[in-house]
Amino acid sequence: MNERKLMLCFLIPFTIMVGCRNPSGSGAYTLSYSANGADSGSVPGSSSIVEGNSVTVAANEGKLVKAGYPFFVGWNTAADGSGDFYRPGDSMEMPGSDQTLYACWVDVCEITASGGSKGDEFGYSVDIDGDYAVIGAVGYSTYGGAAYVFHRTGINSWDAGTKLQYADSFDTSYGYSVSIDGDYVLVGAPNENSNKGAAFIYQRTGTNSWGNRQVISHSDGSSSDNFGLCVSLDGDYAALGTLTDTVYVYKKGSSGWSNPSETSIDSTESSTEYFGRALSLDGDTLAVGAYGYNSQGQVYVYERTGDNTWGNRAVISAPDPSSNELFGRSIALDGDYLAVGDTKYNNGSVEEQGAAFVFKRSSGNSWGSSVTLMASDGADTDHFGTVAICGDTLLVGAENAAIGDNAYQGAVYMFARTGSNSWDPVTKLTDSDGAQDEFFFDPAVDETSLIIGAYGAKDYTGLASIQLYQ
Repeated sequence: MNERKLMLCFLIPFTIMVGCRNPSGSGAYTLSYSANGADSGSVPGSSSIVEGNSVTVAANEGKLVKAGYPFFVGWNTAADGSGDFYRPGDSMEMPGSDQTLYACWVDVCEITASGGSKGDEFGYSVDIDGDYAVIGAVGYSTYGGAAYVFHRTGINSWDAGTKLQYADSFDTSYGYSVSIDGDYVLVGAPNENSNKGAAFIYQRTGTNSWGNRQVISHSDGSSSDNFGLCVSLDGDYAALGTLTDTVYVYKKGSSGWSNPSETSIDSTESSTEYFGRALSLDGDTLAVGAYGYNSQGQVYVYERTGDNTWGNRAVISAPDPSSNELFGRSIALDGDYLAVGDTKYNNGSVEEQGAAFVFKRSSGNSWGSSVTLMASDGADTDHFGTVAICGDTLLVGAENAAIGDNAYQGAVYMFARTGSNSWDPVTKLTDSDGAQDEFFFDPAVDETSLIIGAYGAKDYTGLASIQLYQ
């Protein structure tokens, strides 16, 4: 476990204070905010609050910025970050004295596998949910594979991780895909059993103990199906893709995941459609990519119409057939928003720069026109388009992006929703210690945190980077 310093707060350059301590003698005290080392921006105004009353903590209204730290994450009662931490919008009870809240930024938490070695490819797959993150190391033990689950122990500090492993055998590719939701982790092993494939679901039984392992395999499977190539877990349902243009959806049974019901969804096109090599499950909606359709790509969106019945299919075509080549290569679904990546999108003369498209549901299972997003500094073969979305935050990875002289270092671009389906660029995330062939590009995001996998880092030992954001 290699962690950088997590919470960085700074000596106070200026603090705005209005009034004096309890000026009225009525039990009211002054709440003020400190920029705490910001290079630009302004703090919210002060207010007088009666002791014991609740007050809503202000947002970063004055757009405070601290050089070198991409995200303002909240306020702390101590300048060094050792006090009580509040996010904007949190409720705070006013103490019986004046109170200053200090601006805080969080540096990256870099995670590596304990005992990791060259070729593990730790960070090949990642997912995050609340205080838990799961990271696949597909190359571990000559592609026997492993997955690690990490637990948050502080604002952005994480424990040494719990290692999950199917068996000490070669070429199962366990950890090729991972998904986490609540107390369950799902791990795909598409090369298991002569490439028939399998998936494994674990239940959390302690702070970071994972047991009660159940094996999920498809009832009509055969060799070379590569079942578990991609996985998505949400509530009582799990969706798994294959190389044979079939997607399987499982519902947790009465006794848990030991007896799930199974539903299969088949492609209606030719085998060259590559149906199900990318998928995303959110509530009663399932999105399936088919990036080989008509050499351009297509996405299918299904609604759950029964206990584990999926129908009312919507078809989303590539917005720009002349430039789309792999539309649906990456997809991410959250509520009424669907992000679709095309990593080989040609931006005019810039070939294979890549693009992301965001669709908003208009009603039922109808999806409106898309918004096209590209990197402002994109270049040939960047392969921008690996997507993750949660709420108003969208991440798009560019697998092959060069950073300085480092070819294929990779980067992730962050966008924020500013309207019904308007998305503005926020920042470009890179590994400050990055190197050539790092492939820092695979993102996942939840309500407060983001994680990026870089399976090529440290000579393919791999790493993952976790950051908070406002």
